[in-house]
Amino acid sequence: SFAPGDKMKLVRTEKLDFDILLVRKPDATYSAVLMRCTHADNILVANADGLTCNFNGSTFTLDGKVTLGPATQNLLRYNTTTTNENIIIHLNEILKS
Repeated sequence: SFAPGDKMKLVRTEKLDFDILLVRKPDATYSAVLMRCTHADNILVANADGLTCNFNGSTFTLDGKVTLGPATQNLLRYNTTTTNENIIIHLNEILKS
């Protein structure tokens, strides 16, 4: 669940080696990206402006688009849906960049 004012949450699952960043957008929809740098397989760090790889300096938007290399591929993104009070991240539905 998101508290008032929260914009993002880290989600952990045993099915993946990396966390997922779940972001609440201004239009009340959600995006979910894998917190794994596409250049060096390193864990990413999230802040209000985007995601950063502390290993190689690559940066990404909160919805996974590369903003600074050396990474050249966008992050893996997952489809999300909402039902009642639940936000569902569909791990088997990777979205195209």
